[in-house]
Formats: sequence, structure tokens, C-alpha cells
Amino acid sequence: MARLPAAAVAALLLCAFALPVQAQREYRIVERADIPGNDIPSNGQPFTKVCIGDSGYKGKHGYDAFKLACDDTKGCVAAVATNENDGCAFLKSKGTRDVVMADPTFAVVTSAEKPPKISYSQLGGLCNADGPQLPTELFNCAGNRVKCVDNKCTADTGPREYRVVSGYEIPGNDIPSYGQPFTKICIGDEGYKGKYGNDALMMRCDEAPGCVAAVAPATPDGCAYLKSKGTRDAAKADPKWVVITAAEKPAKINIANLGAFCGPNDPWAAEIWVCGGNKNPCVSNKCVSGYPGRKLI
Repeated sequence: MARLPAAAVAALLLCAFALPVQAQREYRIVERADIPGNDIPSNGQPFTKVCIGDSGYKGKHGYDAFKLACDDTKGCVAAVATNENDGCAFLKSKGTRDVVMADPTFAVVTSAEKPPKISYSQLGGLCNADGPQLPTELFNCAGNRVKCVDNKCTADTGPREYRVVSGYEIPGNDIPSYGQPFTKICIGDEGYKGKYGNDALMMRCDEAPGCVAAVAPATPDGCAYLKSKGTRDAAKADPKWVVITAAEKPAKINIANLGAFCGPNDPWAAEIWVCGGNKNPCVSNKCVSGYPGRKLI
């Protein structure tokens, strides 16, 4: 019997073991919304309810765990979670905008609708919020003390929320001042209007026209550079700096028990789990005891 050439045998083996890789679906998260009906029956029940424990699901937690659970469930295109963040969600067979309804007690995680395009509007410009209508483009307000009121970016006299991200900087996007291509501010020992450290830098950014972020040295010296952009796409990893930005929402902080997951390591994550209790550090994404000799029972 004729023998196949070695190259042909290698090609056949490659084809035999090369399995198709399933592309990960994109999901859209719509808070304050629900999908009535369209449940997936399971175990004699007219619905499928998944609950994610402290250990997560295949290394994922929060909304990311629900996405993966839906990916792994036949016929699932969406999940509906409670806003109380109890770790549970109901899997759904449909997730298009025509079945999504407003409901402040739930959040919809759907692969049936693309995530919206994010754009930024200045003072007086159009702004909108995500909701059951699932707009294809979201307009967020940028700039100095600007908030969305009745779909219009309006001056806000209240303080903005800032997110502090260590190990990052924002190249470029400087604000010129006094003939210089940048604005550098420094806070003295006396503070600024009763504020110190990052709080003082936030207040200076609030008062500077066009400022949405500040970049300070990782070793604080009281100074920072003001920036006109502060979204994560403008930031670059650099251990020498810290980004203080009003352009990204602060992370939702969850408390993890001893032995449970902590993290993730992504500093821009929407949800972060921190270790509760007394002196319990996060080691390799797990809350461990900070007491020598103390063991988890």
C-alpha cells in the first residue's frame, strides 16, 4: 500500500485536531430594565435561574459571569439580574429592544443588541442615557462640571465624581496656559480650600475650564498636570503616574469574605471586589488571612 508523504500526513492531522473556535459574543448592559417572559425552562421549572457564588464562574464575576453562563446555555441570548447584586440572574431566549421594558429593580445583559457607540458633548450639547429604547449612540457630557439634564449638557454646581487609577498616565491632551502647552498645578502644605492630596487636585480640575482629569506622580509631590480628556482609551499604562479622572465612573465596590474572590486586576473594571474583615489581604485574587497561623475553616 502506498504511503502518504510526511507533509500530507501532517496536514491531515492538523485538520483533524483543528476545532472551530466559538467567537465570544458582545453584550450590552442596560440598567433599570427587565425582559418579561421569554424564559428558558430548566429542571422542571418554567425558567432558568443562575447564581454565581464567591468563587465566580470559570474565573468570571458579576456581569461577566452572567455573560459566560448565557454563552454556555443553549438558546440563551440574554440574562436579567437584580439591581441588588445578589449574584443571581434569569436567562432569557430573547433580548432585542422590543422585549426590553423599564424596571428600576433589574438590569438586562443582552447579546441581541450591540453595545452603543459612546460620544461626548460639551456644555449645551445633546446628551442621553441608556435605557429600554437602547439608542445606538450615547452622548455623555464632558467638560467642566457638566451634567445631563433633560437631554442637554448643563452646568453643574455640585462636585463631580472622580475615578483614581494607579499605574496609568494620559499622554497629550494637555490644557495650555500662560503661554505653555500644558497646565501644571501644585498644592502646598496648606492645601486648597480645605482639601488635600487627590481631593485638592480634583477641586482644581473642577475649577479649570475644559479639565476632565489630572495626572499626578505615583510618588506624590503635590503637583499634577490637567487634561482635557480622561477616558480609558486616552490612558496608557505607566507605573510612574496616577490618573484622577471625572470622565470614567468610579468602580462599584463589593466586599468579599475570607477565601472568596477579590479583584479583578483590571483597574478600569466596572466592579471591584475588596477583602472585608480585619487585615485580610488579596493574594492571587483570593482573600487570605492577615494573621499568621490563622486558617480558613
